[in-house]
Amino acid sequence: METKDWEKEVYEFAKDAHKEQKDDDGKPYFDSHIMQVVHILKQVTTDEDIIKAAYLHDTIEDTNVNYEQLKNKFGQRVADLVNEVTHEGKKDTIGHWFPRLKTKEGILLKFSDRLSNLSRMDAWDEDRRQHYLKKSKFWSSAPKEDKDDKVTIKFDKKELDELMKKGKELNKKAIEMRADLKRLFGK
Repeated sequence: METKDWEKEVYEFAKDAHKEQKDDDGKPYFDSHIMQVVHILKQVTTDEDIIKAAYLHDTIEDTNVNYEQLKNKFGQRVADLVNEVTHEGKKDTIGHWFPRLKTKEGILLKFSDRLSNLSRMDAWDEDRRQHYLKKSKFWSSAPKEDKDDKVTIKFDKKELDELMKKGKELNKKAIEMRADLKRLFGK
């Protein structure tokens, strides 16, 4: 597996930023989610900035890292992509929203994040799972225009089970990728 110097730098930065964070299964968040999002995106793009943003996509909302730090260390485009997928608002019955999500690259990153989350829902209680699925339905029927330009998607149980199975396979590949990176970087 070929790894560039830029990837080592962003990998170590993101891993350090998320070092104390655990996912809902009690696993290291970086290993279970961040690496899965990176792996998903590497399947569809070789754009270095998008891959950097995949490593960093949760740093603004989940760690002490801020936009200016990302901009200074990784450049404006990477910081803008991370900012684009950073939610606004608080978790409530409506949930978070993403008012800056506008570019194709940002949406590609957000879809990868969402796919990872959908594949890791096993530890969630049923209410949380249903809420997340409801928020993930952005094109279920004929589009209807509204003031927020939102669309809805609807999955049946068979489709969701298949999606979760594929997500678990991607997670396994992400873990293998992380092991390769550990061997390369010694961390």
